[in-house]
Amino acid sequence: MGLRRSPARTHRCAGGRGHAPLPARAASHRARHQWGVPGLRSPRARARAAHGAHHPPRAPTDPPLRAARRAAPRRRLPGRALHLRRGVPGGVPVAGECRARAAHRRARVRRAARPLRDRRGERDRQGTVKTGRAPPSGMPGGRPPRSARDCILLWVVPVPRAGYAQRPFPARRGVEMTIQRNSLCAALLVSAACQSPAEHAAAADESVYALIEARRAALVGEAAPFEITPAPDSLRQRILRGEPAGMDGLGLVECLEIAAENSREVQTRRESLYLTALDLTLERWRLGWIGGVTGEAGADGTLGEGGEASGGVSPSLSRLLGTGAQIVAGIGLTAARSIGLGGEWTADSSLALSVTQPLMRGAGRRIVEEPLTQAERDLVYEVRSFERFRRTFAVDIAGSYYRLLQQQDAVANEEANIETVRQIRLRNEALADAGRLSAIQVDQASQDELRSANRLLDTRASLGLALDDFKLTLGLPIATDIGLDAAEFDGLREAGLGEIGVRVDDALAFALGHRLDFMTSLEQVADAGRRGELAADALRAGLDVSLSASSTSAPDRPGKHEADDVAWVASLGFDLPVDRLPERNAYRSQQIALEATRRAHEQLEDVIRVGLRDTLRSARSTREGHEINENAVALAERRVANAGMNLEAGRASTRDILEAQTALLEAQNAATRSLIDFTLARLALYRDMELLIVDEEGIDVDETLFEDWSETRR
Repeated sequence: MGLRRSPARTHRCAGGRGHAPLPARAASHRARHQWGVPGLRSPRARARAAHGAHHPPRAPTDPPLRAARRAAPRRRLPGRALHLRRGVPGGVPVAGECRARAAHRRARVRRAARPLRDRRGERDRQGTVKTGRAPPSGMPGGRPPRSARDCILLWVVPVPRAGYAQRPFPARRGVEMTIQRNSLCAALLVSAACQSPAEHAAAADESVYALIEARRAALVGEAAPFEITPAPDSLRQRILRGEPAGMDGLGLVECLEIAAENSREVQTRRESLYLTALDLTLERWRLGWIGGVTGEAGADGTLGEGGEASGGVSPSLSRLLGTGAQIVAGIGLTAARSIGLGGEWTADSSLALSVTQPLMRGAGRRIVEEPLTQAERDLVYEVRSFERFRRTFAVDIAGSYYRLLQQQDAVANEEANIETVRQIRLRNEALADAGRLSAIQVDQASQDELRSANRLLDTRASLGLALDDFKLTLGLPIATDIGLDAAEFDGLREAGLGEIGVRVDDALAFALGHRLDFMTSLEQVADAGRRGELAADALRAGLDVSLSASSTSAPDRPGKHEADDVAWVASLGFDLPVDRLPERNAYRSQQIALEATRRAHEQLEDVIRVGLRDTLRSARSTREGHEINENAVALAERRVANAGMNLEAGRASTRDILEAQTALLEAQNAATRSLIDFTLARLALYRDMELLIVDEEGIDVDETLFEDWSETRR
């Protein structure tokens, strides 16, 4: 970039001494920028003018100071300043040139303000300010202003002229204070209404848990606390973190607790119940007072003439009444200001109220509150389903637990059998070596030992698979090693078999009156009937009456409303049922759905009857079968003992002792299986009769409830 020094055209540098004449080019440049003198501008000057149109300069100094500066002798611009070569693009002015241009701008302001310097006192006496855009004329030179720099007088010397809106200072102050108060109220309202996602989730949990606990208490009395958030220190999480868990010797109650805490299926049912209660909160909210606050702010305009900024806030309140009437009330506050020329804020407010009441279609509490009614009933149904699931799930856990005990007992029986057969083989081998026994009998014992080893492998494999399935049901990691408490099986044997003194007719009658799923099925028929009534209501004609009123405040007086300025509208609208094909199809579909619901209810009743009859037969047959198997075990034990003594005396063969040992093994396994079958059949019977109680202490039977019912029936 080429630079040059010119003694004839220099400005004063910082710290320089002496004066030099003003450069000719600078003087011509200053002349072209005086008021009313046309002339070409440099690209830099035009850029500054465009910038000034959107950013008005600050007000100059007071008139006395300006007068003092005008009376001061003119100072020559300093010399020996570096200038950028004219016409070099991208040039940056040096310090001397910047000061010269600032001096030129101050001189233009002083010259423009000189004709109006005596109007300061008049403005103070009137106490007025000017708003709005600049007038089309009135500037020195008889032309409109070309930039915001030309309009500086409109900001700092507000002289009353035609075309300007005037407003006394007290009115402006009142508007500004009103805007500030409303802005503060809006800010407080927004800050109070805004909540974090965690706070919203906590509020939802509080309302939903209250609903669920109330419904569960009404259904089953005192119930355990309900929670859907998984515990961070659950058994599964502790095992995954590598902490010792102590999973040996698990009892049935402990397995129920582990399943309730870690089972994925239990968590899914909890979440389903939670979501159903959440839907109920939404329906209740829709029939209450619904408030809201909306607002917007923005600006528009053109690059040459400035624009206008505006903003507004609109609180509203609405409610749907039980009769179907819709009430909507709203308040609006708006404010606007002209930008670019220093306009002031103007504000106003509005009030609105409307009421719409249907008279035919959609009218009546039965129609309007049907979604809420259905949501209430859905929550009751889901609570019943959840309680029914808890009892069924507990029976399933007990069934898996007892089947594992059965398989463990089968493994123990196979291990004892293979050890007995091994002893028989060793004895026969010794006798064969002594020449007292044939090789055939040795081979018989060896072959039976191999079969026993194969059965033991299969039984152990089945036990391992059953353990993995049980861990999956409990929600534990599959790699976890668990062990069951053998004392649970000993307790079943010692308890023996109880009597089942329930008749089929009594069991069926009690179950149909107390089964939770059957009660839900019966009430769902009524729900389908109500939906048909809603579909029939949609076929009617529509007739609505509407009343509305609104009021707008006086300009710049927000909150000031006059009763005479209230506008109201009353209207009556109707919708004749000329073409109702979708509604007709919906009504017919609901009729078919009602019949399908009735058939489903009848089928469930038959399923309950068949299931109870089969459960009673199974319980009684397994009880009798267990007594037979116990006798078979005793007989097999005597047979094994007799065969052993005969074998020692030489009156029995190896085949006899092996057959007696196999019969004992089969009788033992059959006895264990019948005991487990009877225990599970009795649990299933009480489950199907809705007599089970599942709590922290395990599974219990509410026999008192059935006894009281039986006495009442007699």
